[in-house]
Amino acid sequence: MTDLVVLVVSVGLVDSLNPGTIVPALYLATGPRAVRAVLGFAAGYFAVNVCGGVAALLLGHELAGHVPHPSQGRLHAGEVVVGLIAIAAAGVLWRRRHGVVTAVAGVETRVTGVAPVAGATIAAAELPTALPYFAVVAALAGSEEPTVALIGLVVLFNAIFLAPVVAIALLRASAGPRAVDLLARARSALLRYAGVLAALAVLVLGVALVAIGLVGQL
Repeated sequence: MTDLVVLVVSVGLVDSLNPGTIVPALYLATGPRAVRAVLGFAAGYFAVNVCGGVAALLLGHELAGHVPHPSQGRLHAGEVVVGLIAIAAAGVLWRRRHGVVTAVAGVETRVTGVAPVAGATIAAAELPTALPYFAVVAALAGSEEPTVALIGLVVLFNAIFLAPVVAIALLRASAGPRAVDLLARARSALLRYAGVLAALAVLVLGVALVAIGLVGQL
């Protein structure tokens, strides 16, 4: 169980540095009813991500019941493989970093209407490409831990993933209007360097997965 918690926390922390959630949250934090809007956005995103993760987990458990259970060594080897794929993907993101900036700016334009609905809509659109998330869910599905505990880890992952969004809401609530200028500047900087940050986050994620996999085989 400890290995799974380390995997969930480490991948969740790196994956939380996601411009696709942070940029819309910063945008909402500079608008009317900012705190409610940001938390509503987080709630909508959280609901869709948790439902999708739990569904994938239960499906993975069902499929695991019909195939030979992989050894811990194979699971850790899989983490190394996924980590190497992530490192390669980081190189691709670096080469296409300008396109990433455009894509992130496009996500911001979808933050309209009711904030929870916007969060749920963006989560549903991005969920099919959430490879780090589903890599974690696959590792959970391959374990023999109780299903309730594994669902709890899915919830934990999403809580960590959305922690920066909640932090933005807390900053806006504590600092009030004084935080608007700071958040607006942070949003502009994040949009400017979104491609670089995305490549760096995926690189760190890949290195972390390789490290976890190698340590697990010792």
